[in-house]
Amino acid sequence: MKKQLTRIARRSAILSLALAAAFSFGDSSSANAEAVTAMTNAEIRLATGSSTDDDSGIRVFSGATSTLFFNVEGSGVSPFSVLAVADFQMSATPLATGFANTSLSLFEDPAGFAAAGDIEVYLLNDTSANLIDATSNPVGSPAYQDGNDGFAAIDPVFNPSATPLGIATFTPTTVDGTETNVALNFTGSDSTTLLSAIQTGGVIRLAVVSSASTPNVAATFAGQGNSAGPAPTFNFDVVTAIPEPSSAFALALTMTTGIVVRRRRK
Repeated sequence: MKKQLTRIARRSAILSLALAAAFSFGDSSSANAEAVTAMTNAEIRLATGSSTDDDSGIRVFSGATSTLFFNVEGSGVSPFSVLAVADFQMSATPLATGFANTSLSLFEDPAGFAAAGDIEVYLLNDTSANLIDATSNPVGSPAYQDGNDGFAAIDPVFNPSATPLGIATFTPTTVDGTETNVALNFTGSDSTTLLSAIQTGGVIRLAVVSSASTPNVAATFAGQGNSAGPAPTFNFDVVTAIPEPSSAFALALTMTTGIVVRRRRK
């Protein structure tokens, strides 16, 4: 009798522990932070500019696309107006169910012509334009839309989001790598696009442009391979799928049932 009571007590303890673990696991959340560095980046200028490639508007040096600089200069500093575009390659996370804390980190490359002002970030839904080999793009595209700032400055070929994902103020310094962080808010179809890219390992293309409120801004950031600072970085937390409490309960019950059966066989 005493041995039977002892066995019952042990089984009850095992069941209690299994259930506690199941509900604890089922109620927990799973989020992993990830920082994705730009796969490539480019400056988009006037298609007729002397520093652009094949009338496309992508800045070049000695016939090659330059990714060293990631400058944003408004309509007020024409003819040097420029916006910046970067691609970010996601790591495939099929179990991702969401994301949080999205932001874009930009790192200063100080310049004498730099000027303070606001910058805006847009999602570019069309990623077909080649940022590496500009000669493969149609003549005259993509290009900065002369005399404009914000959404209107972006070539329609990029199919930009209707509203900015985020806005931040650039304040020039003399220190290499000084960070300007832009908090981003993905909603609606923009949110769907980002989640799909995270799940499948797709590319997210972002544009950084001058704000209409500060057309004289000249924000000077480092691009890839620039010793002044890191390339632009897209930051976010990935939220992954976890079992429902009912599923975890069923798993725990199966485990304890198996224990009881094995005990009876002995």
